[in-house]
Amino acid sequence: MDRLLSIIEEQADLQEKIRIKINQQILEHILTIVVREDRDQNGTLRPTEIEKMIVRLGMIEGIEFDEKLFRETLEENPSIFTVMKILRCLLEQDDEFQHGMTMFRFLPWGSQ
Repeated sequence: MDRLLSIIEEQADLQEKIRIKINQQILEHILTIVVREDRDQNGTLRPTEIEKMIVRLGMIEGIEFDEKLFRETLEENPSIFTVMKILRCLLEQDDEFQHGMTMFRFLPWGSQ
């Protein structure tokens, strides 16, 4: 019985490591999209860059993406640094910029 419980614990640990790795890959994908869409690399996102970014972000599997909240946030400050702050807060579970928590939400593993 102890061996069975040990295997179950190991399986749970492995699943958690897999979930973390998948979330890291999703964040990396989001970051890549954000950096690539700033075509002129000036840190400011033009409306066309924002539109392309929104389309690409909406296609990422493994997250729910609130396009409306994303647009509202970028209306205030349309910069790559605003998006980076959102991602940092999402990664760190930081309350300073709570939009990140609702703008991008990781889906439970296996529900994609």
